Amino acid sequence: MDGKIDILPIYFDTQKSYEDMEEKLPFHNWMHTKTFFECVCYLGALENIDADNLDLLKVAALYHDRGNEVTREGHEEESMKMAREELPEYGLTQEPIDAVARFIGSTKTPTDPQDILEMIMCDSDMAVLGMDYFPYVSELLRIELDVPQDEWIHDQIKFLKNHEYYTKSAKMLFDKQKRRNLDMLKSGEYLEIVESVFP
Repeated sequence: MDGKIDILPIYFDTQKSYEDMEEKLPFHNWMHTKTFFECVCYLGALENIDADNLDLLKVAALYHDRGNEVTREGHEEESMKMAREELPEYGLTQEPIDAVARFIGSTKTPTDPQDILEMIMCDSDMAVLGMDYFPYVSELLRIELDVPQDEWIHDQIKFLKNHEYYTKSAKMLFDKQKRRNLDMLKSGEYLEIVESVFP
């Protein structure tokens, strides 16, 4: 690959690939990918990531959940496979493709990021835990996974209690709202919100 990655064709082609997945995947769809992409851009800027690595993170963000088209279990591996197969068409060579695949793989749970770039990937994937619209997207994920509501709330309380963001920027941006979301789960306010929107 010579020069800067042209993100736009990858962005719009990825968006198109999600068009047929909206009903099958209420959560893991273009909206989640777009939000992830935007978080990568924002956290990357706050963490002073250089332009070349930020471009690679952007590509990884666009591909990180593509594997859900094929399978939920092990979807990261499928996403990495898709990236390796498709990215040469956009002019990427082996080294940047390997980096993109590594970043995608870093989002597999339980996460164990090895550097600031992988930390940004992991924090972007979980940014929704610290968003004020958390109840709505959490319910979309519950519907996608077909989990009973009482079990889901119990698991979400446990998950939010144990979760920690990796980067200083994500802690600054999302920790306060994440605590509020945890309080909502415990108090019953979360369920009231969800039932008012998803009757």
